[in-house]
Amino acid sequence: MLLHNLGQRWQVWRPVIDQLAERYDVIAVDLPRLGRAPIPQTTTEDGIRAFGVRSLKRIFDHLEVSRPHVAGCGLGGMLAIAATTTGIVSSATALAPTGFWTPRQRWWVITHLRLFRIAARVSLATDPPLAELSLMRNLLISRLCEHPRRMEPTEALANLTAMRDASAFDEAMASARQFQWRSDPKPLVPLTVAWGERDKLMAPSQMINAEHRLQGAEFVRLPGCGHVAMNDDPGMVARVIVRTCARAERGHSWGSTEVMQTYTRITEGYGRQWRG
Repeated sequence: MLLHNLGQRWQVWRPVIDQLAERYDVIAVDLPRLGRAPIPQTTTEDGIRAFGVRSLKRIFDHLEVSRPHVAGCGLGGMLAIAATTTGIVSSATALAPTGFWTPRQRWWVITHLRLFRIAARVSLATDPPLAELSLMRNLLISRLCEHPRRMEPTEALANLTAMRDASAFDEAMASARQFQWRSDPKPLVPLTVAWGERDKLMAPSQMINAEHRLQGAEFVRLPGCGHVAMNDDPGMVARVIVRTCARAERGHSWGSTEVMQTYTRITEGYGRQWRG
């Protein structure tokens, strides 16, 4: 199961889905109130982390999925890590997860995201939208990706629109001002934390903080990648995820080393689309 970052949507995982589908049944979901997923009854008053884990449980129950492997980027990476201590996942891969920042780094991330959202709104508000100009579009997307031209123009515009329209953005930013990852018990399942070496949003130095707090996790640097590493080098990201899943399958009786039937199940707002 693939979890996107704040203000984005499940489609940011498209570059790696086909590669992962060679081995696994892949589900990419919109997180509640951040893509097109339904708005849940609960709010962020309990904090990003607890709210997110409860949301994952609801998603798993809704899709009738039991202990999936999960991978997430940014906010999705934070949720993936949190889930490793709950018994609801089989493994987790976290790309540049939220919360391992210093106070100064946290200020930078929050400020950066707010400015990025303002820029998305302005670039989409004109007629025709400024974001349709390749120079403007690539300039904006370069804050997330090291290689913005590798993202299809239609996908880039849709991602900017998702950032503009994310209804939970302000709540998430308010919670982020108070959020600081604290030491957790050792993960119950294999966990890999990977970080793009060219991440302009979440400084790669935050991985050092993660190494101090996450005992038993594996840490991987992603050369030539920005924050949304699956756009910059989908092959490398897919290999990191598959390796994490394989560790779980070798080490736990509930795993399977057999290659599963190749197909992809993509969930948009919990509605299923099937691709053979």
